[in-house]
Amino acid sequence: MGLITETNEQYYAGSQIFLVPNDGPYQKFTTTFDTDLVFGGGTAWSPTDTNYALNNFKLYSALPGVLTYTEYILTYSVIGNTITIK
Repeated sequence: MGLITETNEQYYAGSQIFLVPNDGPYQKFTTTFDTDLVFGGGTAWSPTDTNYALNNFKLYSALPGVLTYTEYILTYSVIGNTITIK
């Protein structure tokens, strides 16, 4: 049995994709990396916050069928490995 429990995408690209409908005020995503998320806290979702640099992840979004990703810099929070977009 292998020691690696991540998917190829997680292990080689360091990324995880979530496909979700936009049908509510809150969206929750739970990551399954072998490494826990580190969030600088408070307003660390904003690149202008000095604690943003403490995050060990970035969020990107794209419209369906569009291959251009943009960094998501609107309000979100992190508890454990669950990201909640508000």
